[in-house]
Amino acid sequence: PRDSLLPVATSLISLSAKGCTQFTSVAFLEPLTNAERVSLEGCTGLGPYLPDEVFHMLNSLQELVLTGCTGLKYPPLWVVELGPRTVGMLMKLGRLDLSGTDYEELPKELPDLDVPEIELKEIDLSNCARLKRLPVPLLCGMTSLHSLFIGGCSSLTFPPQEVSERGGRACMRFLRERRLELRGSDFTTIDRKLLQCIEDSCVIEIDLSDSKKLETLPFEALCGMPHLEKLELKRCIALKWPPPQVIDRGGIAVMHFLRDGFLDLTACVTTELPDLALLCKHMPPGGGLGCRIREIDVTNCSKLLELPYDQLLSIPTLEAVHCRGCPKLPWPPQRAIQLGGGRVMEH
Repeated sequence: PRDSLLPVATSLISLSAKGCTQFTSVAFLEPLTNAERVSLEGCTGLGPYLPDEVFHMLNSLQELVLTGCTGLKYPPLWVVELGPRTVGMLMKLGRLDLSGTDYEELPKELPDLDVPEIELKEIDLSNCARLKRLPVPLLCGMTSLHSLFIGGCSSLTFPPQEVSERGGRACMRFLRERRLELRGSDFTTIDRKLLQCIEDSCVIEIDLSDSKKLETLPFEALCGMPHLEKLELKRCIALKWPPPQVIDRGGIAVMHFLRDGFLDLTACVTTELPDLALLCKHMPPGGGLGCRIREIDVTNCSKLLELPYDQLLSIPTLEAVHCRGCPKLPWPPQRAIQLGGGRVMEH
């Protein structure tokens, strides 16, 4: 009886079912929780797909032999030929380990692994020194793939090293979502090579939060990237521009400020604005993109008692101050406020 065999099955370290052509299922493997090596060599009755949930239960599995299983479509033959350890990891963890191989390009048969019956979750290409390029559209199209490890691929120029160092998930987010995670970086600015990669990749979001040594940004270049929507800079303590009032509003507000000179102070609960003279003290010279203030919005600052007129007038690039919903402001007149920020500046 099955139950009487459980103590034996759970203690097995290795199992060989070589040549058992009558096997059509692998459900009998479920109790082998301590098995490190399982051989199903020549089990031609198996297929076309093995239920990976069975192998998920084999906690100790290291090697799975599937050579000669001619009825199988998955794993494909080229993966089976990579050896039992590769096959075991693929079926147990959904991880394809190609680390340290001499591929210059990934196998053209890679799409064979993108099947609805099995989830391929990770591909490890670490230390593939000769790898020169990735099939990015194919990888991004694999819906279950969430991690791509490419550390140590010295011949690979894309994604950049700054991405590969962040791990497999960050790499796939960069490729699929065009999000560049650089939190906690130790550089003082974004160098030209990385900047070019950001532009070529049409990156939508950059996260530089907690980069304590970051001192300056290439404002003109970042503002000139039409796809870039979000730039997170929180807790970059060495960065003096853009102002902290902008950074605290989030990455979208940062790009709106840099690109359009729009300083968003809406819905503040204070009775006065921050010291604009101190804020502008760190404004980079030149007044180009990213280095100017064209509009200030204090809409719905319901407790605001006055505007710092002298400071506002001292900002040469300032064109508009929006202050609707500020009922306690005695000046400018409400009729001017309702006509918009440009009319406020005229007053």
